[in-house]
Amino acid sequence: MDKKFFARDTRRVARELLGMEIVRKIGKRTIRAVITETEAYKDFSDKASHASRGKTLRNAPMFGPPGTIYVYLIYGMYWCLNIVTERKDYPAAVLIRGIKMLPDGSQIYGPGRVCRALKITGALSG
Repeated sequence: MDKKFFARDTRRVARELLGMEIVRKIGKRTIRAVITETEAYKDFSDKASHASRGKTLRNAPMFGPPGTIYVYLIYGMYWCLNIVTERKDYPAAVLIRGIKMLPDGSQIYGPGRVCRALKITGALSG
């Protein structure tokens, strides 16, 4: 998928990611899942967004170009995967909240569990 897909309205991207496959490659190992739940964060006015108070060191990747990965830690223990949308310097992203693992079909709910299943950490942010 090219970056143009993400350079669109955040809510539309969030809806269209549903049912798409996400692939994580770690060396020779490949982890595959289907996205089953997303959440859109858009603009400074979205009080649930990390960007509602402006740009910080923590949320800086959220201000990157569309398609940038923004991974952050919550509660000091759970990583959360977001994909930046719309345009550079505009805070908008889609949080991946649920997946169905392939090939076994097991459901994973919750952004922290998604990152654990996909082996995603803050090292991938940005």
